[in-house]
Amino acid sequence: MAASAWELYNTAKKKIGRGDIKLGVDTFRMQLHKGSSNASTLTLSTSLQLTEQVNTGSYVANGKTLTSNNWAATGNASIMFFDSDDAVFSATGSNMTSIQYAVVRITGAQLHLVMKSKLSTAIFTVNQNNTLTVQINAAGYFTLA
Repeated sequence: MAASAWELYNTAKKKIGRGDIKLGVDTFRMQLHKGSSNASTLTLSTSLQLTEQVNTGSYVANGKTLTSNNWAATGNASIMFFDSDDAVFSATGSNMTSIQYAVVRITGAQLHLVMKSKLSTAIFTVNQNNTLTVQINAAGYFTLA
């Protein structure tokens, strides 16, 4: 499966610029959404607007907290990147079905959407007792140069 590049939601760009979303400070979560979701609509602004979150297997509503959130300089101090540890989702109890999107949002009262990736060109299933690892690129989700 070849995932698409991470795309920032339109309002996330403004909220990052204004400091409403604090990279490397806020707590972020990754959610999985079905192929029938509206996750690819970049004009959405909060996770409450998202439809069709995965709800099968042992998937926990609202996804996983991302660890080691990092907003840091690369080897070249003029380039910054946003990164986290890979997210691992396990299918225990039953299959996780119809997966196609991963969405990153902040936690807390605001529930701001940050970015999304289309994990595959077609929906897919993670069979019971298997895992899905969303591996973050070595250069992070995105860079700012």
